[in-house]
Amino acid sequence: FARSPWPCGRALALGARPWLMRLAPLGSWALGTASGDTGRALRRDKQLAWGNLPPATLAARVRSVLRVDARAELRACAVPALALVSSRDLVVPCWSARAMRRALPGIDVTTLPGGHLALYTAAERAAAAIGGFVGGLAR
Repeated sequence: FARSPWPCGRALALGARPWLMRLAPLGSWALGTASGDTGRALRRDKQLAWGNLPPATLAARVRSVLRVDARAELRACAVPALALVSSRDLVVPCWSARAMRRALPGIDVTTLPGGHLALYTAAERAAAAIGGFVGGLAR
């Protein structure tokens, strides 16, 4: 994404506090369930990740994501670009890809099946998309 995935991101960033991030595993489970990403390996790996991520670190990352706006930098991008988006992402919805395309009309957008962690759950398709993109540049 080139800007906050949510229109009211700057306002939401004010609420991203460490004490609230302690609920992140529950939110992650709910979002994953809602998007259909409930495999055993994914649940295990998310649990390990949440166990190693301090709430203060997560809060800082969430605030950064919600405040980001790199559209000017994207507009200035003079090299081919690829955006990988997820078909059922509830964290970074499809409108984020449309915003990237408005900033950089020539961007190549590839949709992967799955929710927010499609680079994990559809890794082979992601690798194929990246390989195809890079291969196309070589031609």
